[in-house]
Amino acid sequence: MEDSEFQQEKEDPFEGYQNKRNQTLGTASVILSVIALITPYFVYTTLILGPLAIILGLLSKGGELTMETSGKIGVILGTISLVLLALILYASFSYLISQAGGWENFYNNYSDPSSFYPDTF
Repeated sequence: MEDSEFQQEKEDPFEGYQNKRNQTLGTASVILSVIALITPYFVYTTLILGPLAIILGLLSKGGELTMETSGKIGVILGTISLVLLALILYASFSYLISQAGGWENFYNNYSDPSSFYPDTF
């Protein structure tokens, strides 16, 4: 027998493999999360861009099990921006309640605007 019968051609294991990851989505995720992170006082901007950055970061995976660095950074910064927004909203709302003297006074004062501006109503 000849040696050539026992030697088979080795197939390329990566033949036909398509990279499903999308670097553009990861970059967009990082950009949106940085914008959301530096503008937490603009509530609606952060409320829209934070989750959008997280979604784009997760979509940049493209069905793979691991994420690229830009996708990870986008997800982490988007999450941090949402947590920062929640802390700012909590602090400002608790400050308003403490200035009103409790929850009942807060509700009574804000349900009747004439108590704030007695001369105009």
